[in-house]
Amino acid sequence: MRDGAEAPAGWAKWTVPGAEYVRVKAEGGDTVPATLRYLEENGLKLTGAIHDFISPEDGQLYMLFPIRRL
Repeated sequence: MRDGAEAPAGWAKWTVPGAEYVRVKAEGGDTVPATLRYLEENGLKLTGAIHDFISPEDGQLYMLFPIRRL
């Protein structure tokens, strides 16, 4: 949606600030804890909400971990 666009009735509009993400293939229930450990071990910090992303190319589910705002 463009800024100022209205969400359809019954929907909520979220404005997500631009960020640099660590993209992780979602495989099993350990994805979030394992990635948070990875971030900590590499001196990276989570800077916002984790997002799910389904790739339109292959249907694979990824999780996007924001590590730096743009």
